[in-house]
Amino acid sequence: MNIGLGRFLTFFIENFLEVTEKMSGKSKICLAVPYLSGQGGTETILTTVSQLLINDYDVTILFADGVGDVDWPAQLPEQVKTVMVSHSNKITRLLKIGAFVLKSNFDAYIALSTSLIFLFSAFRKLALKKYHLISWIHYSIYHEQTVNPKFLKLADYHLAISSGIQREIEQLGINPETIFLVYNCVPRQTEIKYQFQPKMAEFIYLGRVTFEGQKNVKLLLDSLAGLKSDWHLTVFGDGADLKHCQNYAEKLEISDQISWNGFVKHPWRQVNKATALLLASNYEGFPMVVLEAMSFGLPVVTMNCPTGPSDIVKNDQNGYLVPLGSIGAYTQALEQVSQHSFDVSDVQESIGAFYLASYTKRMTMTLSKILRKEPR
Repeated sequence: MNIGLGRFLTFFIENFLEVTEKMSGKSKICLAVPYLSGQGGTETILTTVSQLLINDYDVTILFADGVGDVDWPAQLPEQVKTVMVSHSNKITRLLKIGAFVLKSNFDAYIALSTSLIFLFSAFRKLALKKYHLISWIHYSIYHEQTVNPKFLKLADYHLAISSGIQREIEQLGINPETIFLVYNCVPRQTEIKYQFQPKMAEFIYLGRVTFEGQKNVKLLLDSLAGLKSDWHLTVFGDGADLKHCQNYAEKLEISDQISWNGFVKHPWRQVNKATALLLASNYEGFPMVVLEAMSFGLPVVTMNCPTGPSDIVKNDQNGYLVPLGSIGAYTQALEQVSQHSFDVSDVQESIGAFYLASYTKRMTMTLSKILRKEPR
């Protein structure tokens, strides 16, 4: 064999094997999350996504400001590494996060808040690190006070959980080619929670109880007060405004028609047969509770708020979208959902794009495309 050719083949084989060995190892991803209560929709999707990612990636979750429910991280897959940073002193907290970045060697950081995007962008420059910085924001960008839109421009790529958030990111002047619409996901359910009961509608509210603000329970109560047909509402949720909402229900003289159950760890287990799930939010990201309801065959009445509901709800098929802020239109939708018999299979199949199989394909293809690119 020609000596030059032999050397070339030796060099090629040695380097090919080295590259193959690197490729066979899993890419390392860190999900960086802000403070979480341990009880919301973001926690649900974080648990689900980490379960999906461990098949192809080495996954770490950095809790950058602690969690409310300290038992919740134990529900994560055991293959997922967790790092807890919680300190009342902001400087100490920043130093701990900085030290974490310095000693780590992740291929990508996926940040769930704009403040964390800012931090990981700064640490990347200061530590001369190379990694992909990906945003994964779970609220409407222009309506949530904790979101700073200008920090989004510091991220290399963006995972949008709704078409509304996708549009909001584009409106910032960010290159659309760096934005990937992935939505959220929910498991398929075999149990059915829906029952057509026109004589007595049984409504469900599941979520944080705020009088106005994001969840806008006040409008929900106002709309129910105008309903002429018989109804009952069961509320699963807690919040600082709970007593305020209860007092307001008494003022409207509808308190006898409402059951306030407070926070329940597994609320769907307590739902037997219902007419519809109700949501009156002023803004969302991509409301998981809507997907959960429909996976059980339960239609939803929701405000057409930014962002998320319009991606999910189809009038007369799986519920009703109501113009934002309209009490009269919401009351009318309650009448409609009470008197309309929904096809359970139609409701369940209407969210086919959001079940795990479709979501897994979307998310893995997106991350694979991003990680093939050269990091900054």
